[in-house]
Amino acid sequence: MDSQSVLIFPAGMPSSVLWAKHATESGLRVVGASSLAHDPARTNYSEWISLPWIGDTNFASALSCCVHEQNIDVVFTEHPVVWRTLRELLPKMPRKVRLEAKPWAAELSDYRTFRDIARSFLRAPMELAAAGDPEPMMHLPQLAALVRQFQLVPGQCDHPKLEALLAIFRWMPAGDLVEIGSLWGRSAVVLAFLARHYRIGNLLCIDPWRTEELHQGITAVDEVFDEAPVDEIFEAFRMNMAPFSGLVNYARATSEEAAFRFAHEHYFTTEDFGRTPYTGEIALLHIDGNHSIDAVWQDISLWHRFVRAGGWIVFDDYCWPFGPGPRLAADEFCGMYRSNLTAQFIAGGALFVQLARAIQ
Repeated sequence: MDSQSVLIFPAGMPSSVLWAKHATESGLRVVGASSLAHDPARTNYSEWISLPWIGDTNFASALSCCVHEQNIDVVFTEHPVVWRTLRELLPKMPRKVRLEAKPWAAELSDYRTFRDIARSFLRAPMELAAAGDPEPMMHLPQLAALVRQFQLVPGQCDHPKLEALLAIFRWMPAGDLVEIGSLWGRSAVVLAFLARHYRIGNLLCIDPWRTEELHQGITAVDEVFDEAPVDEIFEAFRMNMAPFSGLVNYARATSEEAAFRFAHEHYFTTEDFGRTPYTGEIALLHIDGNHSIDAVWQDISLWHRFVRAGGWIVFDDYCWPFGPGPRLAADEFCGMYRSNLTAQFIAGGALFVQLARAIQ
């Protein structure tokens, strides 16, 4: 497959440019083609040819010459009208050429996957022995939209944790949402989406996005983070959260620095997200920062006093294969406040607990 040559026509469609990038990275030879005299997409391709408009009488012969001279094995198009024309012409050519799947079928494939995952959540919704009366489940299109946004963002948060987050939001009081450790923003996208749907409150994401703060004291983990392009990941986080502007803000700071500001100022301001107000009472605290036991316990100590009655604390990576830090810190907290926990369960490797009363 690596030796195959792919013709992309028309090469200027956004999805075509993206497909060409992935094909080139996979080792395929890519040839771009267009009917425009000056196509701006030309710069995205190392090889380029011109083809007539598909309605021209000489299109079939020009395409045949192109396929023969360029040794084309595969033709890719995202344009449905072009696809139908190619479906008729390519089988008539001497050289055997494969036409990539029908555009709509390829595009709908992902949406069908999102819908099927959402449908599985709706088929048997997670029930909790939690305080309060639950809000209704989302309708299928809304839930599928959440799954889609979740899938588009890199991260370690998995479907069981997504399902658990979906469940606890149905039993959540109004208040702020605070996430310690956001990185790409995969779980933050879920929190923002659900907070908006259930009208819970505004989300604050706290992460220094600095390599030294990512060190866990575990060589195998630290070496991976040493290679992470942290500034670009921070930029990607802001892209992922941009659709939730007005509901979300962030602090590129340590947990300690952000807790001090949260306690004394009920707002955070950034250049790209503006000024976001907070109530000072947390409905959901998601702890997913540095996983050393001291760092996790510091996050708990700094933030648990802001969690309101009926609010939730999520200890991410409670079941972490690289170290016991999150589990030991979470167990110590749960042992201290056992009589104040209304609900407690593990899902997606995280520990979820609901407080009956605020802790002073």
